Amino acid sequence: MTLVGISLPDLKKKHGFSEKIQKLAVGCYLSFAIKALNAIRELYEAGCLDRDINEGNFAITLADMRRISLLDFSMCRRCKDKEGIRLPRRSVAFRGSVGYAPLSYHTSREHYRKDDLECCIY
Repeated sequence: MTLVGISLPDLKKKHGFSEKIQKLAVGCYLSFAIKALNAIRELYEAGCLDRDINEGNFAITLADMRRISLLDFSMCRRCKDKEGIRLPRRSVAFRGSVGYAPLSYHTSREHYRKDDLECCIY
C-alpha cells in the first residue's frame, strides 16, 4: 500500500514552471518548502540527522494532501544519545548526493543540522 503521493520532481514535471502558472507555482513551491522544513524539524525532534536531503526525498502524503513526508532514511544518523548530543567525530566519510552536499561534507567534517538545511538550498 502506498502512503505517499507525488514527489517534488514529479510535481515539477507534471505542472512545469511556465510563465502562465508562475504565480501559482511560486506559491505552491513556497508552501512545499515550509512543509518540507517542518518534516525536517520532526526528524530532528526524533534525534536524527538525514544527511541526504534532496528534492526527491519529499512527497505529498495521500492521507492529508496538505502534509509533506520525508522519505529515504538510508543515510540517517542519530545525533542524540541517552546523555544528550553526541560528540563530533574527527573525520567523516562522504555521505549523500554530490549535487546536494554542503561544503562540510567535502572537507570530511562532522555532519550537523545546519548541513541538512544547506542541502535544501542546493
